[in-house]
Amino acid sequence: MSRNSSFRVLYDKYQVWIHCLLVVIVAVVLCWLSMLFMDFWTNHGKVEVVPNVVGLNYMNAQDILDAKDFDVEIDSIYDKQAKYGQVLAQSPRADEVVKFGRTVYLKINSTHPEVVEINENLLHVSSMQAQNMLVALGFSRIKINEIIGENDDEVIEVKSNGKQVLVGTKLPVTAEIVLTVTYTPSEKMYVDTMSVDMANIILKDSILQEEFVSDIIN
Repeated sequence: MSRNSSFRVLYDKYQVWIHCLLVVIVAVVLCWLSMLFMDFWTNHGKVEVVPNVVGLNYMNAQDILDAKDFDVEIDSIYDKQAKYGQVLAQSPRADEVVKFGRTVYLKINSTHPEVVEINENLLHVSSMQAQNMLVALGFSRIKINEIIGENDDEVIEVKSNGKQVLVGTKLPVTAEIVLTVTYTPSEKMYVDTMSVDMANIILKDSILQEEFVSDIIN
């Protein structure tokens, strides 16, 4: 029997197993090639030390991070104590060893204060409630203007820069807000604000009444 005939007989006998073996070999080769490609594409094993960019202007920080092939994403907040465009925080932190090409997140100081929307009704609540609502939204410049009214400690008007503030009004968090709050005068307040002449008249009438009653008894 020739060699070709022997191979043919062997192939016919183990055809299924040979095909399975070939499939496995092809799969292994493909996996190996894929891993090589992924290593090349993702710079597998290559790391970088994150530079410290906190305190820098965001444009300078961007240049430094770009030079090391980091991706950069920026978010902003408003801090009146910091310079405009200054990097306030970064993640990952400085000197961390990270994968090559990782994204570095920067939080910078906005060039304009944050604008927020008044989402709750500030009218007909107590002055403390209204102030707590405003502080929760980020406002800090809050003034109280008291006037006499029917109800004690009731907010009846809210203004900023002379304009009414209602639900849906949008204001920068640095805006000054004035709450007009009512109070009811008590008897003590009435006595405290009474003129000296009026007090003397009331006192004199009281003394005369006591003398009149004393004369009748005697």
